[in-house]
Amino acid sequence: MASDEETPKHTGHKPKSQNTETNDVSDPFYIHHSDQTGLTLVTQLLDGDNYATWSLAMIMTLEAKNKLGFVDGTIKAPATTSAKYPIWRRCNQMIKSWILNSISPSLANTVIYANTAAEVWLDLKERFSQGNISRIFQIKRDIAELRQHQQSISVYYNTLKGLWDELGSYAPVPSCKCNPMCACGVLKELTDREQQERVLQFLMGLNETYSAVRTQILLMSPLPSERKVYGMLVQEEKQRQIAESGENNSSHAMNVSRNTNKQPRPVQGEDNKNLHCTYCDGDTHTMDRCYYLHGFPTWHKLHGKTIKPPNRNKRAAANNTNKEGAKTSAAKTPEDLKFTADEVCQIKAILRGDGKNQAFANAAGMTKPQCYAFATDHPDYWIIDSGARFNLEEDDWIGEGA
Repeated sequence: MASDEETPKHTGHKPKSQNTETNDVSDPFYIHHSDQTGLTLVTQLLDGDNYATWSLAMIMTLEAKNKLGFVDGTIKAPATTSAKYPIWRRCNQMIKSWILNSISPSLANTVIYANTAAEVWLDLKERFSQGNISRIFQIKRDIAELRQHQQSISVYYNTLKGLWDELGSYAPVPSCKCNPMCACGVLKELTDREQQERVLQFLMGLNETYSAVRTQILLMSPLPSERKVYGMLVQEEKQRQIAESGENNSSHAMNVSRNTNKQPRPVQGEDNKNLHCTYCDGDTHTMDRCYYLHGFPTWHKLHGKTIKPPNRNKRAAANNTNKEGAKTSAAKTPEDLKFTADEVCQIKAILRGDGKNQAFANAAGMTKPQCYAFATDHPDYWIIDSGARFNLEEDDWIGEGA
């Protein structure tokens, strides 16, 4: 029976790979071809201060991959002699690498020597989930001090909602643990109270421009939820933007029409010969139709530009030259500063003092007393000439030693 000898014998044992691998996607030991050790599960790495949001994001990702049991302890390590141990070890190392990739390098160095992913998870939880009171205090202070200022309604609400959600992760609303669940309604009352507090916090941070809308919302009974209040304020913001846009367009159209109507009259015949603009010194229009003063129209090449009339600068320079010349001539004309005879006598009496200044006495015999005053470069000093210099002699001069 050669045919019987050539037939292979079936021992009934399956290959080892079939015992350690599974193709069932619902099996926690199943590893997808996209699952790699270099995968990062969250966008924000754990740095020690964001453990609440980080752990929540990690739990969602691990649960979506059906691997949450490896970190919360529900999937225990099988015996080393078990056929499931190799695939369990493979999944454990994969999840451990995911956790290390999702935390800061300084923290990764402290947990890399852990044997299982569950040990790494528990270590991080014990270190960073404690001491939440300080963080809760900081979040509540940020919520109380948050104001809209220059932010839009959407940006302001998103910032506030992020603080609410983070606060809820630290201090969630208590849930009923009675079996069967009690029907007193205290949980619904707590939820409604939390919603009311959020609405009031949202309205308190709004700008005063929304005071009218805020008053209308507070008068509503019952008070709407935070989402409905947000929708009402967004609609109000859009209506204001539409109104402001219409006003700006109308104002721009009026300015263009005003500037277009105020244009110089063209020179036609003898009517414009007597026109003169006192602003730009032009002869083809008046000041109420001057382009330099009211702006150039849209069809003009200088539209939108601020230009000073050239004639105005020349005229200003000429006026300044004339004024300086007049001041110089006035300072050099002594005739305008001549005193009368009585004023000269009074000045002499003041300067004579106690009668020792004989030089002024010698000038008293002049038939036509005259006194001149000349301005100096200093505005507070004058040169007084009483005319007595003509009668002074050498012995009559009063010097510093007199």
